[in-house]
Amino acid sequence: MTDIEFLKSELKKINSYPSIFAKAECEISGVGFFPGARGLWTPRDEVLSDKPIMILGHDFGTEKDYRLSVERGSENTNALTWSNLIKMLSYYEIEKEKCFFTNAIMGVRSNGSAIGKSPAFEYPDYLGDCKNFLIEQIGTQKPTLILILGLHLLSLMSSMSTELSAISKIRSYKKLDREKLASFKNVSFIGLDEYKTNVVFITHPTYRHLNVNNRRFGDFEGAQAEFELIKQFR
Repeated sequence: MTDIEFLKSELKKINSYPSIFAKAECEISGVGFFPGARGLWTPRDEVLSDKPIMILGHDFGTEKDYRLSVERGSENTNALTWSNLIKMLSYYEIEKEKCFFTNAIMGVRSNGSAIGKSPAFEYPDYLGDCKNFLIEQIGTQKPTLILILGLHLLSLMSSMSTELSAISKIRSYKKLDREKLASFKNVSFIGLDEYKTNVVFITHPTYRHLNVNNRRFGDFEGAQAEFELIKQFR
């Protein structure tokens, strides 16, 4: 069984989807974030354990967009999120082929917009199952670096690791950077014994133009600050 086959089998065990969410089961054959797709750049690749970097978003988006991507055979890499993400990875000198692109919240929003914080956070049982599954994802891949897109996952991640507990009440990049909470070394997760990784919070590609200039790290500002945050662990 490949790593992706294992995650797909574990994904089927989640039965707490609220009515506002539909299942997504890796039906996109090409490029796309898990669970809509395999989350891997190389065609037909199903191995996670040789990918050192996890790119973590908060949810896949809407069922409508998911179905369009299934028909297309991939997510739209010319759309804002993917277009900016590809540019970001190039700037950070990260090879796409070495990443697992995934989400913390499984499923897709049945209706409405993909913009804004996932409604999954209003459903504790569902959120708990997604959190447990994220542990499965991390444990399967064992990345050396997790890059978290945006700020929506701060509270969830803080509940999964004692090292990340201080980020629970952060609401802005300015405060995240001012309090030196944008990157963490040797992070352990509840439920994963004897495994540690590194975590960096970066701007979400969709809103990068609004936020990246606010980033600060040491004497660095803007995109260079994010580059240096990541460079610590490369």
